[in-house]
Amino acid sequence: MQEVDKREFAEVWGAAWAMYGKSVSPQLLSIAFEALRAYSIEEVRIGLTRHIQSPDTGQFFPKPADVIKHIDGNSGSRAMVAWNKVDKAVRQVGAWTSVMFDDAL
Repeated sequence: MQEVDKREFAEVWGAAWAMYGKSVSPQLLSIAFEALRAYSIEEVRIGLTRHIQSPDTGQFFPKPADVIKHIDGNSGSRAMVAWNKVDKAVRQVGAWTSVMFDDAL
């Protein structure tokens, strides 16, 4: 997100918290914006919507980590994606050939 997205973010984040009977202080809003800055406002909207719809987490008001989990997946799903890339590389080029992955550690 960019600085121009702060107003829209404040509206979206505040509305999501209002669903849970909570209000957001300017300080918390600023912290949440910075935590989610790497994502577009549309991705944040989608992450919030998925959080609210989730039967596992939707009963709790959203935090930045919840939104990130719904955008990027949790650490287990990211690990599975990484392992699948390793498995595919070994099958295609063999175990003794160097491979360059798109997501470095």
